[in-house]
Amino acid sequence: MSMNLSMTPKRQAALFVRMKFQQLCFGIRDGSTSNGYQKRGRKPGKRKDFMSDPDIIAKRQKALARMEAAE
Repeated sequence: MSMNLSMTPKRQAALFVRMKFQQLCFGIRDGSTSNGYQKRGRKPGKRKDFMSDPDIIAKRQKALARMEAAE
């Protein structure tokens, strides 16, 4: 949703509250979570090994298979 720059801060706040209410009550997810975004930022402690993640391994093998087929 694009915001109109001429909106007053009071109107923007009301719109934000309405959107949050709809997300909580009706299960409407925001853009990043509906697209499957998973935060994988740096966190304190030991770093996670993403190459042992089965989803990542499957994506990598699929990409390598496509590259071999194209040759």
